[in-house]
Amino acid sequence: AAEAALHQALKLDPALGDAYYVLGLVQRDQGKLPAARLSLEEAARRSPASQTSAREALAEVYSLEGEHTKSINELGALAALDPSRADRLVAVGLAQFRAGRQDAAVLTLGRAVEQFPEAPQAYAALGHVWLTRAQGRGDRVALNKAVEALTQAAGRSDASSETFAELGRAWLLSG
Repeated sequence: AAEAALHQALKLDPALGDAYYVLGLVQRDQGKLPAARLSLEEAARRSPASQTSAREALAEVYSLEGEHTKSINELGALAALDPSRADRLVAVGLAQFRAGRQDAAVLTLGRAVEQFPEAPQAYAALGHVWLTRAQGRGDRVALNKAVEALTQAAGRSDASSETFAELGRAWLLSG
C-alpha cells in the first residue's frame, strides 16, 4: 500500500525527492533491489535534505546487489562530506572488509583509529578485521593485533557485547 501511495504522489509531483527516498526504502524492504536502487539514486539527485540518508541506503542496496565498489564509493563520499565522524570512516573500512579487501580495510580502519583515538567503534572494527584474518590464516601477528585493538575497544564504557565476545574469542585463540 505504501509503494502504491508513493507512486501516486510522484505522479502528482515528480520533484518530490523525499518520496523517492521513502519509496526506495519500501522497495528495499520488499527485496526489490533494482527498483530500490533506481529510487534511491533519484532521491540522492533530487533532495539535498535527505541526500545523506539516501546515500546510506543506496550504499546498502549496492552491497546487497554485490556491487561492492559502488557501495564503498558511496560510503567514501559520505565520509569525505563529514570527516568529523568516526562512524563514516568505519563504515568504509567494514564495506571494504565485506568486499574481501582486507588490506584496504586494515588501512582505512587504522586511519580511523589514528584520527579518532576516542572512538571505540574504530578499535572494535579494526579488531574484528584482525581477528577474522587471524582465524582464517592462523596468523599469530594478526591475532596479537586483534587482541590489542579489541582490548582498547573493550576498555571504553560504551563497548558493545559483540566487542567483548570477540575479545574473548581472541583471548581463547591466543591461549
